[in-house]
Amino acid sequence: MFSRLALLTLSTLLLIATADGADKKKKKKADDSKTDPEKILKQLDGDNDGMLSLYEFNFLPNVMAGAEKATPVSLAATFAKLDTNNNKKLTLDEFKKIKDVGLVKVPAAGKKAKKKKVV
Repeated sequence: MFSRLALLTLSTLLLIATADGADKKKKKKADDSKTDPEKILKQLDGDNDGMLSLYEFNFLPNVMAGAEKATPVSLAATFAKLDTNNNKKLTLDEFKKIKDVGLVKVPAAGKKAKKKKVV
């Protein structure tokens, strides 16, 4: 009797541990879709040309972690900074630089940008 109970307990624990591991993998996959530039580009690329137009880039706050509060002005400024060849499209290589550049912060209308002190 004891061995059946022990076996049942061990198999239940193993099942729980396996399910927990699967949940963590699913969560990591979901997190990747909001941080991996290649996956983000694929989500935003409405015309499937492998590049992002400014129109497509404006949907960035919907799919990228950390971009939720981006304004249209800051998105346009970020797009212009990333579009190094000025062709009005972002390639994957250009878009990947968003990790280094980040979103450009633009002061609200009527406010002056603070000058950074250079030491």
